[in-house]
Amino acid sequence: MSWEGTCCEYVPGRKHITIYPDGETLNREVAEKIAFNSPATFRAAQELLDLTEKFVKQKGWFTSSEKRHARMVAAYGRFIRAFTAEGIFKDEIAAHGMKYAVISYLDEMSAAFPNWQDTYAFLDFFIWECTPEQK
Repeated sequence: MSWEGTCCEYVPGRKHITIYPDGETLNREVAEKIAFNSPATFRAAQELLDLTEKFVKQKGWFTSSEKRHARMVAAYGRFIRAFTAEGIFKDEIAAHGMKYAVISYLDEMSAAFPNWQDTYAFLDFFIWECTPEQK
């Protein structure tokens, strides 16, 4: 299962996760703000990033690509539940839909943790192209 070559295509008018130059490091101030404002979503986003990284980079000695994909999809579901439960980005959800709001949140995570560029690029593709619009 390879996603390479199918993502990272810029679609005009669509919100994208910002991809920062390599070598950027943790922005502690932004990370603390996000964690304070949405602790459950922040933890769920960290799990999502970790499991997506394992899928994208094919990490894991005793797991198949299918298992890594299933774990990433399950983590995305937990992320959406936390995101919804904490009621963040309500105005953006009302104006643009859930996918746009989720991309906005992950864009903030990218500003705080800019070193996961392949992961953010994949999530940008995955959320827009592979997930249904949530209400």
